[in-house]
Parts: sequence; structure tokens; C-alpha cells
Amino acid sequence: MKRFFNFLLIGAVISIISASCSTTQKAVATRNDLKGTWTVSHVEVEGASASQLNITSFDDVALNCFEGSTWYLPNSGYGNYNISTSGCRPGERRIVWSQEFSNGNTYLGFKHLDDVKNNQAKTIKEGYRLQVTSYEKNHFIAKSPVNFEGQTIYVVYHFEKK
Repeated sequence: MKRFFNFLLIGAVISIISASCSTTQKAVATRNDLKGTWTVSHVEVEGASASQLNITSFDDVALNCFEGSTWYLPNSGYGNYNISTSGCRPGERRIVWSQEFSNGNTYLGFKHLDDVKNNQAKTIKEGYRLQVTSYEKNHFIAKSPVNFEGQTIYVVYHFEKK
């Protein structure tokens, strides 16, 4: 009987360790977690060589221009990102941003507002959605799917809290 309980105890410990070491956990970030000022520290491409691609990110500027960009995501939803990389079209871009949960994933969505008044944001039908794949208090990673030669690749943005 004692061996049986020892066996159950060992089995329970192994189950707990296995569950806690699982790498399939999804990143959950609330709107409150994402609000604030962030800097894109690094941009990379998953699924293809970045040298093969000429990506214009968010229909704005080249992918490398987003490294060093600053994103302001306030509670009101009306924020901006600022491009300051040398050789890129610099300046602030006004956005309205949102956060949503879908199928257990967290998404950061935004629409450009540069030519629209804030109260007309609802009239903009198209925007962008990035899946938050990793979140920590001062860092999060978000990726955006891109169709390339018939397959889906991902542009991955690394955000650092300012």
C-alpha cells in the first residue's frame, strides 16, 4: 500500500512538472498591459529570408524603418507611432488602437487616422492586426502574417517599454 501511494505521489509530481514546462502556453495581455509608450527594438521575418523581401510595413514605410520607432498607446485608444530611422520618411502617424482576445490569443489592432478626425475613426474599414505571441511587463512580441509566394510568412516586431 505504501508503494502504491509513493507511485501516485511520483506520478503527480511528474504531471505537475510536465504541465509547468509546457511551451504551448499562449500570451495573454490585457489592454491595460499594452497601454503606454513602447519602442520597436527589433524587426525580423519568420518563414523567409528578409533579404528576399521588399516589405512595406502597414502600407507606410520599409520594414527596417520600424526599428527604433516609438509607439504611444494611451487608454483613450487614440495614439500614434513615430518613425525616426535615418533614410526613412520620418514623422508621427496618428492611429486608433485596440486589443482583443480571439481563440485564446491576444491581438493588437490599429487603423491609421492621419487624414481623418478622431470622431470619424469608425468610417475607416481597413486596419492592421498583430498577434501578441509573448508578453512580459517591459517587453512584448507581436507578429503579422504576410502572403509571400503562396505561403504565409510572419513579420515579427519586438516592443520594449519606455
